[in-house]
Amino acid sequence: MTTNHIQIRRRTPLPVMAYAVYLYFSGLSLRRAARALRLIASRSHVSIWRWVQRLGPILGSIGADPREVHRIFVDETMVNLGGTPAWIWVAFEPDLRAMLDFHAARAGTR
Repeated sequence: MTTNHIQIRRRTPLPVMAYAVYLYFSGLSLRRAARALRLIASRSHVSIWRWVQRLGPILGSIGADPREVHRIFVDETMVNLGGTPAWIWVAFEPDLRAMLDFHAARAGTR
């Protein structure tokens, strides 16, 4: 008699994936980006590499020429990551329609 093993996939929210790719493009290695991401979600450096391949072309447009930035709007939102609240902040330039930067962090203190 064989037993069926059920494998549960851990889906990672898109903002967390984007933050990991941002960490990588900011100069961290894949392993260091995975280590920095542990505060939010524990994922491997291979997962981050896959996200870079998938999201890299999209997120490569983050930023703008500082001389062209006239206004900056910052918005925040709370997301639920596996039962743990986390905050995401985004800086946006409305005239250029460019995302300038973003940051994600767990909420609360322990």
